[in-house]
Amino acid sequence: MMRRRTLVERVVSNPPALTLLVAPSGCGKSELLAQVVESLGDRVAWLSVDPYDDDPVRFWTYLLAALESVAGASFDDVRRRARAPGVPLATSVVEPLLVRLGSTPVTMIVDDYHLVTNGLVHESMQHLVRHVPETMRVVLASRTQPPFALGRSRVRDEVAELRARDLALSGDQAKQLLESTSGRAISESAVAVVQERTEGWAAGVYLAGLSLRQADDVDAFVASFAGDDRNVAEYLATEVVDELDDETQTFLREASVLEELSGPVCDHVLERSATGAWLPELALTNMLLIPTDRRNESFRFHHIFRDWLRLDLDLRAPGRASTLHRRAMEFYSSRDPRLAGHHAVLTGDPELAEHALVEWGTELVDHGELATVFRWSEALPQSRYARDPSLAVMVGWMLIGAGRVDEVEPWLQLAENAHAAGESWRGEMGLGDVLNLRAYQAVLAGDIETAAERAHDAISYARWARTRVSANLHLGATGYWLGDDRSSAWLAESASAAKAHPEPYAYIQAAAYLALIAFDDDRYDDATALVGDAHAAIDEFGLHEFGQTAVAHLAAGRLALAGGRIDAADESFDRACTLAGRIHSRPLTIAALLGRTESVHLSGDRAAARELIAQAVAELERAPSPGLLPEFAAVVERRIRRGAPAPAQRASNRRELVEDLTDRELAVLRLLPGRLTQREIGGALHLSMNTVKTHTRNIFRKLSVSSRDEAVEVARSIGLL
Repeated sequence: MMRRRTLVERVVSNPPALTLLVAPSGCGKSELLAQVVESLGDRVAWLSVDPYDDDPVRFWTYLLAALESVAGASFDDVRRRARAPGVPLATSVVEPLLVRLGSTPVTMIVDDYHLVTNGLVHESMQHLVRHVPETMRVVLASRTQPPFALGRSRVRDEVAELRARDLALSGDQAKQLLESTSGRAISESAVAVVQERTEGWAAGVYLAGLSLRQADDVDAFVASFAGDDRNVAEYLATEVVDELDDETQTFLREASVLEELSGPVCDHVLERSATGAWLPELALTNMLLIPTDRRNESFRFHHIFRDWLRLDLDLRAPGRASTLHRRAMEFYSSRDPRLAGHHAVLTGDPELAEHALVEWGTELVDHGELATVFRWSEALPQSRYARDPSLAVMVGWMLIGAGRVDEVEPWLQLAENAHAAGESWRGEMGLGDVLNLRAYQAVLAGDIETAAERAHDAISYARWARTRVSANLHLGATGYWLGDDRSSAWLAESASAAKAHPEPYAYIQAAAYLALIAFDDDRYDDATALVGDAHAAIDEFGLHEFGQTAVAHLAAGRLALAGGRIDAADESFDRACTLAGRIHSRPLTIAALLGRTESVHLSGDRAAARELIAQAVAELERAPSPGLLPEFAAVVERRIRRGAPAPAQRASNRRELVEDLTDRELAVLRLLPGRLTQREIGGALHLSMNTVKTHTRNIFRKLSVSSRDEAVEVARSIGLL
């Protein structure tokens, strides 16, 4: 390795928050960074980006792992936040990370950043760069300029930039590199020609040195090439490879399909044996491989040399790369589904891309790596989905999970058309899965009645246990919003099955809806236990940032409000609103806004309460069939509009009824001060539980209250009790 002391000094001595190394391949960026690491010691977190790291979850998973090694602490909580679809990485990942790092001195290096194209990764990294603490420095190496807005940082001298001209080798450096790689003395005149022709391009000088090992006449060889970087690389790479024996040439060409070379993967993919013992020797004698670990067990090609080898493989053995990618897929299938899928797509075979999507797609989606799976799905032509309804449904669920609700309909239509045309379903999937997805789509939109119909149909057609768990959840959720007595049974069935599988998303939601039902039935102990179960599952599976957990926070808010813990209630309702927004759930957003209206109103901020109720009403107007939510909103809105006092004040303030109570409503009201549940009240009055619920809602509306305790207080204050 040629020492670049001046450049290392520029990077490590009093550096600004951000240092950018932007130059074409082969300019020596990675080699310079290696010397920077050597200079800085242990306080360096290094990430080399691979093509399959262009996924926000995968990118941050690896970057956090690198930072953990420096900080000596676990960032599992931050890593879990990154997995949630729709999570704002800046506030939910970057800012908590910076807090956790505190004053830990660290230099974070990201190499090959040009391989990142995901806008969410760019946004999060820009936020990191803008908010790095005094003890942290960021170094990015890239072939292209990262899409960051750096104007203000440049004016403030908060960014240092090294370009190709800064990395170009001087005459002395070119001579040193030529002689060290060729193993022979090189004249000043020959060095000058190489330095001029390559314009100090390190890779060109390096390859020239390798080629000079076998040259009979150094000056004649140097005079024989000219041109731009690409031509020089092609010429010199040919010179280097042609000097190797046939076995080594074949190995290098075929190994170029791999991002990383190790004995086991090379043995399997290239159908060899004992490659692990040969790789260190090859790296030492030919200098074509770069070690990626300290044990000399894992290697990679220089990017520019690998690119040339891949092109040469296609020219000499068309179709061979596809076979090798297939074998790489086989190797990684039981080791790393991400790499297996990556190679499956690179085979160019739609059957294998489809296999990756079906075999490993669900696992990666459950881990939040939606961007990766979407790339796999894009490798399939539309005609594949038109013939395979299962695939179309899978993409529909991924879109829902990513918050791209508006894009789901075409995929549902593809699945329905394929089913109508008699196309086969995979495994236990079937029409029930389309209906189930339509049910969830309708729930999110606030079309509760349609959602209930679709969920009923989904149960009828469901063949897959996972589909029944989900469909029962949707039945129970819609039943809750419609006041259907059967909702508890559906939710209990969903929760039981979800806990056994496990299906944490379904279990958390089912438990939370059961808690809301228990709360409405005045079974506060049951409601508290169910909310505790839901939040315990959130903690166990690290789902704090997932939108599906919004209903658990809604239930927690209801309990806190009933217990007089107004600040805690407001915090829970606010959290529910944020999470509901990530999955575009209109009913949960409305309910959370109504809850916040209550908590803010009770805290005395009536202006804020009026603003919140206006937002809830606006959302209600967009809901095609919102169930009972308009009734809940009407009670809250009247109270806010009239400036009704908080419950603690009501006992001393007599006021008029909005509307007289019926005899049946009065009968129910007289039983509210006791400890009877709504089911027990129904038994005492010979009424169904659903009828008791209807009377209770009417009592709440006419008294302008939202809970049983409030109803009792107000009824006593106006002489009804």
